[in-house]
Amino acid sequence: MLKSSIARVRGLLFANLITVAIAAPVVAWSWWHVLAATVMYIFYNNIGIVIFNHRYLSHHSFEFKYRWLYYAFSFPALVSGTGSPLGWAALHSLHHKNSDSDSDPHQSARGWWRTIFIFYEADDKDLLRNAIANARSCYLLVTDRYWAAIQVAWIIALGLISFDLLYFFFVLPSAMTMLAQGATNYFGHRFGYRPHDTADNSRNNLLLALLNWGDGLHNNHHADPKSPSTRERWYEPDVAGAVIKAISK
Repeated sequence: MLKSSIARVRGLLFANLITVAIAAPVVAWSWWHVLAATVMYIFYNNIGIVIFNHRYLSHHSFEFKYRWLYYAFSFPALVSGTGSPLGWAALHSLHHKNSDSDSDPHQSARGWWRTIFIFYEADDKDLLRNAIANARSCYLLVTDRYWAAIQVAWIIALGLISFDLLYFFFVLPSAMTMLAQGATNYFGHRFGYRPHDTADNSRNNLLLALLNWGDGLHNNHHADPKSPSTRERWYEPDVAGAVIKAISK
């Protein structure tokens, strides 16, 4: 079930955080390793989650110029540790339908701990209803069923090469990705400015926008969810929107 994936993702987040802390003294830290972790964070979070899961799959705000781009951008989302793209999109759609209400799966009113660390609450039937539109894709159905196995295979493949590779190419950037998503869901509804009088508490946060390639412009996004870009003012950063412009039809 889609709901069970939330618990698995949360479990992986805590496993990553524990591994980050325990292994930090023994891995080979260098500027190259930090750069690698940063690049992988961009790979997982900004390319996989922000562009594919969020703007493409959840809101259908653009179409890929070539079919191979669809698969290329789905891969980082699939191995980021955040569950299946189909489940992610269903949960996010539920958030937009019930934003900042008791039915919002990750409403910030529950507190920063529950939001940032993915203690989300959602009804299975609601998630399934929100997944129907994307469930017509055989690719998404298969990856939804086997995402955990694919994730384990990715982790094993990196670990077989070296533990340092696993640490800097998955454990650390995956943890950063999940925390960045939780932070967006919390701070994006608590701190920032509101150029649009939306029915929810969404806010634009420029720091978040830098970290997640424009998704921190949360109030802009909630005012026009289907827009491929969240930028409305010259000082609002939206790297994802620029990338989407280059890869879309």
